[in-house]
Amino acid sequence: MSISSTFGQNLNNRAEILPDSVLINILEKIESNRNPNFVLGLFSDSLQIAKCQNDSLKSRAYYHMGRAYGQLGKFDQSLEALSRGLEVSADLPDSRIGIAMAQGNVYWAKDYYRTALEKYQQALKLIDSFEKGRFVTFQIMLYGNIAGIYSKLEDFEQALLYAKKSIELGYNSGNVRARGHLKLGTILIDIGAYQEALDSLSITEKFIFQQKDSIALVHCWLAKGMASKELNKIDSAMFYISQSALVANKLDYQIPEILLVEGEVQELKGSSSLALSKYRKALEIAKEKTSLNGQMEAYEKMREWFKKQKRFEEAYNYYALGAALQDSISSVDVINRINELNTKYESEKKEQQISQLESKNLIQSLQAEKDKQARWLLIIAAVALIVIAGLLYFRSKSKSKTNALLDAKNQELAKLNQTKDRLFSIISHDLKSPLSSFHTITKSLSDHWEKLEKDQLKDYIITLRDSSSDVKDMMDNLLKWALSQSNQLHYKPTQVEPKEVVAKIINELGAVSSLKNIPIVLTAISSEEIIADHDFLQIIIRNLLSNALKFSNNDSKVEVTVSATNDHQVLTIQDYGVGMDQEQADQLFAGSIIAQDIQNSTEKGTGLGLVLCKELMEKMSGSIEVTSELGKGTIFRLVFSKAA
Repeated sequence: MSISSTFGQNLNNRAEILPDSVLINILEKIESNRNPNFVLGLFSDSLQIAKCQNDSLKSRAYYHMGRAYGQLGKFDQSLEALSRGLEVSADLPDSRIGIAMAQGNVYWAKDYYRTALEKYQQALKLIDSFEKGRFVTFQIMLYGNIAGIYSKLEDFEQALLYAKKSIELGYNSGNVRARGHLKLGTILIDIGAYQEALDSLSITEKFIFQQKDSIALVHCWLAKGMASKELNKIDSAMFYISQSALVANKLDYQIPEILLVEGEVQELKGSSSLALSKYRKALEIAKEKTSLNGQMEAYEKMREWFKKQKRFEEAYNYYALGAALQDSISSVDVINRINELNTKYESEKKEQQISQLESKNLIQSLQAEKDKQARWLLIIAAVALIVIAGLLYFRSKSKSKTNALLDAKNQELAKLNQTKDRLFSIISHDLKSPLSSFHTITKSLSDHWEKLEKDQLKDYIITLRDSSSDVKDMMDNLLKWALSQSNQLHYKPTQVEPKEVVAKIINELGAVSSLKNIPIVLTAISSEEIIADHDFLQIIIRNLLSNALKFSNNDSKVEVTVSATNDHQVLTIQDYGVGMDQEQADQLFAGSIIAQDIQNSTEKGTGLGLVLCKELMEKMSGSIEVTSELGKGTIFRLVFSKAA
């Protein structure tokens, strides 16, 4: 078993918290060997990274993982790892710069050149926000990458400018980057300066060996082979191309460009048959990598080869294949541009959510949606124009699903806003009155203490007591209602005898009952048990009996009856107070009526108590009914299932 595999198994056996030393050890190994397969071997169980408590180490680990996936062409996994790194690097500017640059590299590899350029420029902007010279290494690499992007966009003037900036800054700081130097050589080839390119690439080669960058070595020797071929140095060209292929094979890093250039060199040497085999192998790899540009170049090379051999029918066949592929490439270019804009939009949106510490579930949902679209685009890239029409259908379907999800989120937001408005209403209106009473009375007591008669003092104390009782009732109901809205009130069904619960609540409310001279009369026709939550039942009965006392006239009474039908237990609470008309009664449980709305009522209340009662009854699979008559009182009926 390899060292990296053993490392991965060791990670699987770690405790819930991953020690810093484990990631430190891995990162030290990566510094000495950046081979992408080796790096990914060290992270055989990527989920373990999240168990580390050190954000700096985690962001570096995700960065290296994303970079390695990108080098192997596994772009979805690369972007996922880099996104995770971004999540934990909010306060780590060096990590954010490195990850933005790595994201640019992935978009470059996906041919999303404009998005890649924007990522690089975003990283440069971050660098500019700090003191000069702090992130020189990043700046050197970014200049080199921007040069490469401009070269792809065929803006060779800008490409050469940024390549020279990268190298100049590297020499000035004593930190020349091999890949930045490599960019200069490839750009010189693009503009036809082949000898100058060879001279530059020879210097690049030295830096590559110093920095042990195997992937860069593949491209450096490939570029030297191309330049040598253009200068008609066939033996040198063949040597460098062979060396490039050898290293690429060891890395399992197959690219069609090596075989295409090797085929050209073989033709120049007069080995036509061998050249054709190279072109065919290049086409095979291009198809395997779904590289449309690679396939197009291979078709063109084979067309030219058969034309030189005067095998015009086969030459025409490859011409036709190339023409058909060119149409596909044109269509895919349009789709890639659309997807590039979508990717840019999703990326900016996701970064904004991360910076604002948005929900991780939403981030994952956005990532999943993006991955789904990417899969469809890969399918489209491999088939003819008719499949493009199919893609449009599925994109439309996906948009409908997204709109449906958005509607659901909007409904949820509306409900949250309604809850918020209700809370603000209670806090600003219903709690204000008793608290104002507190303030007024305590101020009067403080200002006129020595002048108050005993009876006046007693009246003040009674008013304070009533205000505190109102506040307590409001806060109790507000707390229970808030817990209910956030699903933190958990239903625990058990067998309960209603008569015992009612008797306990009557005893608790004895002081209020005596003060208003309103006896609570309990009549238990049935003593059978019901299925209910004991705490829920107490909350409901306490609310209803408190309201009955509150809205009853002095010297009246409140009657509580426990009775039964064949399948249900019924608890009835009746008062002989102010009552209300049926329209008001129907609005009680919707929370749209408060105590002040009831005719002839001088009481204060939030209306939350009855809303809470209804919600708790529904949790217990029971029901609550109300009938009332203005001036004669109100009857509440609670219906429960009997215990088996």
